[in-house]
Amino acid sequence: MKDFGEAKFVLGMQITRDREKGKLWIDQHTYLKNILKRFNMEDCNPVSTPFDTNQRLIKETHQQSKHETDYMKTVPYQEAIGSILYAAQVSRPDFSFAVGSLSRFNNNPSKSHWIAVKRLFRYIKETINYKLEYTRGIERCLEGFSDASDSDDRKSTTVYLFKYQGGPISLSPPQRLSIWP
Repeated sequence: MKDFGEAKFVLGMQITRDREKGKLWIDQHTYLKNILKRFNMEDCNPVSTPFDTNQRLIKETHQQSKHETDYMKTVPYQEAIGSILYAAQVSRPDFSFAVGSLSRFNNNPSKSHWIAVKRLFRYIKETINYKLEYTRGIERCLEGFSDASDSDDRKSTTVYLFKYQGGPISLSPPQRLSIWP
């Protein structure tokens, strides 16, 4: 067994400490930069929100055209969702809801779903330097937040976040619950 000192970079996660101020930061700047490069989005135009508020994502009930079906076969939709989901679970709860919602369409994504994923990439580009911060010495306080939204298929999507001393400690992935039996 060897002692390599303090952890600084583990599983795509960078850990920065300031022991004097009692602060610790976790970020995935390098991992997210590599994701943007892998999906050819490193030069995209950044946006300030992960979702377009005017866009409503639904399962496609109509038959996609042959052209759209062929196009979607070339799109790495599931790979993109999986890559973003990892970052959302480790250090970026700000887009957890968005990626969780988009993952519901993994089986049969349409072009509009892929456009929403690309918007999420654009949000990542805008916020690539965001970090989780944990501070020693703040009042010990446990906070909990939850939210739910309805969808057109009689199911609700719910999420929760618990924070301790200002830093997130538990985040639920979006869960689909039936509203009616």
